[in-house]
Amino acid sequence: MVAVFLLTHSEPVRFDPGRVADIFMELGEDQAEQLISDAVEDVAVALSRLSKLGPHGSLTDIADVADGLARRAEHCGMIDLARVAGDVRGAAAQIDLAALGATMARLARVGDRSLAAIWGPANASL
Repeated sequence: MVAVFLLTHSEPVRFDPGRVADIFMELGEDQAEQLISDAVEDVAVALSRLSKLGPHGSLTDIADVADGLARRAEHCGMIDLARVAGDVRGAAAQIDLAALGATMARLARVGDRSLAAIWGPANASL
């Protein structure tokens, strides 16, 4: 008899509330909300592009999209998302296809959770 185990991945996400507060202090409420809304849209588009590229897409394209995603996420305080996007960029740059597949899968999970968290009830005012 073969035992089958279902492994579930739980990816916590962290935000830098200080960065978000700084954005609101620097720009004011209306402009900060617009910047964060634009950033969330950019993140969603980048995640979609990476998903379409898949781990077997152009390594240059993957690295470029992941780099832009990392910078945008970091700018808006999405700590974990920025870090994992940087890991994808690094795996693509090193041509490490095993790591690239794993980090892209992790990026998808962290990205989904980050987007859900930023638009969750606690952040409804963003």
